[in-house]
Amino acid sequence: SYQSNTNGDDIISTEIEAVANPKKNLFKEHQIGAATLHCLDDFLNLASLATRHRSVCIGWNFYNAKRHVLFYRRNVSIPTNKKTHNDLNVLIPRSYFAEFVNEAYKKFIKFDSCDRKLIFQSMQYVVSSVSSTTETSFRSLFSALETLMLFFRKNNNLETLLPSKDWKIFEKELKNWIKNYNLLSENSYEEKKPLIYAKISELNRISFSYVFDKLCKTYKINLTDLWPVTENDKGLSLTQIRNKLVHGEYFTP
Repeated sequence: SYQSNTNGDDIISTEIEAVANPKKNLFKEHQIGAATLHCLDDFLNLASLATRHRSVCIGWNFYNAKRHVLFYRRNVSIPTNKKTHNDLNVLIPRSYFAEFVNEAYKKFIKFDSCDRKLIFQSMQYVVSSVSSTTETSFRSLFSALETLMLFFRKNNNLETLLPSKDWKIFEKELKNWIKNYNLLSENSYEEKKPLIYAKISELNRISFSYVFDKLCKTYKINLTDLWPVTENDKGLSLTQIRNKLVHGEYFTP
């Protein structure tokens, strides 16, 4: 695009443009159908992930021999980016973009709507992390990981150890054991029993580290050259850093 500044100088800026050649007319009575919009949004979500720069459809411009319609979607907005977008920030280099989008889109649309929402949310966390402080960016990226973990848990029956019915029986028996345990029956620990009871429900959730290890093995992800996510003999793991940040601890430079 070309425009002139206050000094009369011509300024040239580049814009990303996509051209579609649909087999059917996208417009019906100057409106784009919901199914078509969903497909467009899915494509733009993948494009946003690849470029780490949010791209959304905020409306359309329709015209023919009889009418001209400029339509804006009311439920879509674009936040102001704090950092300038350039090729150094991208996740997928431009030379591989077409190959990535083509393959990723075909896999993405095979998931049901609930799974697509989880994957979409994880991608949004990645994109939004670019224009944030270090701490906010870290939390955003970790949230993306946790969302992918939830997607993996739901699709591989890895959310809980025992079914609800069996867990209630186990929980009741465990509480009875704690109630009669000699050490906790002493007066100095009696008041701590309710605190222990409150943590019991966490035992039924399969651990983060186990599910993460399972995910990496399933998708053959090699992370040996990266900062350890769950265990680190030489210092804090990424999970420990996340926990400290979420619980309000301050990190010095």
